[in-house]
Amino acid sequence: PGLAARRSLHLAGGLACGLGLRELLRLPGPGLARALEAVPPLEAEALALLLSALVLALDLPAHAWQLLMDALGRLAPGDPDLRVEVVLPFGAVYCSASLRQFWGRWSRPAGQLIRQLVYHPLGGPARPWLSVPLLFALNGAAHFDVGQALVGDRRERWWMATFLTLGLAATVEVVATDRLRARGEGALPRWFRIARAVMAHAVLRVALYLFLRGCLMLRLSDLL
Repeated sequence: PGLAARRSLHLAGGLACGLGLRELLRLPGPGLARALEAVPPLEAEALALLLSALVLALDLPAHAWQLLMDALGRLAPGDPDLRVEVVLPFGAVYCSASLRQFWGRWSRPAGQLIRQLVYHPLGGPARPWLSVPLLFALNGAAHFDVGQALVGDRRERWWMATFLTLGLAATVEVVATDRLRARGEGALPRWFRIARAVMAHAVLRVALYLFLRGCLMLRLSDLL
């Protein structure tokens, strides 16, 4: 019950914030959305806020299933098959403090599948310099037909630019984290955790901007 209540508050709050921001950007007048579009960093931040909130709508079916299982569990408390925790596809991606944390919260079923198909066969954490960049490169190439279906253009360069940006940053983060932990100093230094969070926020916004502007040829105002 506690998990369901926390998830309900999380989803309700996130969706309310996303819808509220969307309505704010749609207000008539000088055109806030157009003003943000004139400054790429501000547009990227607005896109990150909007999409990280609205993507939580994709969690609603899984959350409804969790509520149903909880209700059935209360009716039959002795049945262990009803005591399950349904994994939500998306988490609080906007609050991610690292790229690793972001990918642990973004499209969890798809992420788990591609890790099993590509990341682990290439060596996984034992060879991050190989497994991580190739994971993102293959993922980018797999989206060419998505671009063709959505905008009538495969947009190969934009897809690869987006995913290679993410892949390079993820590789740097993983290798640096592993080397610091290999020193046996316990917790990661505070300066590194701050630098990692700043890099994650910057890289994710650059990639989001490349994805929408380059891959899908969309602006902030097109999403309102």
